[in-house]
Amino acid sequence: MRKVALGFGTVLLLALPGCKDNPANSDPPVPDPIRAFVESENLPMLRNIHLDVAIPEHSLNLFSAEYGEAQDCPSGCFYSHGFGVAYGSAIGWMGFSASRGVPATPTMYDVRAEDVALFDAGVWTRIEAEQTWQFWSVFLPLLARDSDTPEETLLRIAARLPTYISVHIAGQLLANPSITTHPSVLQILACLPDAYEWQRQQARDLLGSAFPGCSR
Repeated sequence: MRKVALGFGTVLLLALPGCKDNPANSDPPVPDPIRAFVESENLPMLRNIHLDVAIPEHSLNLFSAEYGEAQDCPSGCFYSHGFGVAYGSAIGWMGFSASRGVPATPTMYDVRAEDVALFDAGVWTRIEAEQTWQFWSVFLPLLARDSDTPEETLLRIAARLPTYISVHIAGQLLANPSITTHPSVLQILACLPDAYEWQRQQARDLLGSAFPGCSR
């Protein structure tokens, strides 16, 4: 069955439940560097910090912060969320959801060519299994838009798009400053299903006369 994901850029306008206050569902301890980072970002009305995915063998953690005023409380209340990644000594945000009051200059994670764990297929499987929404809505877009992400990784992202419809990720790939140096990625984007009509045409325009068609 074809899955569908809708993305809205670095600041995502999607509602998430804000109900992790039950002691019976307590999160694992948040590492001190992550806590210090989140607190230094001055998120308004910071409520909770959660460790969402821990992969210690790669020194990799995904985390989230719940903050801001309660929204839509007659229907159950949810809060703004920030989603981040800590890899070794590097740390930063991947994106925000239902955001009200994002910092003017949030410290976004800067993907580096040496961030090998972020590109690892096994790590992707682990993150997707534990945090599917984060994987598709903030983790893959983070990699897709960064010019330091290797071509092999961009190809794997693009190859997933025919079965998991995410125009947001396709748009992030096309917005990658290095995308014109990756014609193999553009070729995949140029032949995506009709749900990607606009992104497909943009990829074809970038390929120009080098576009061989989609018969292969």
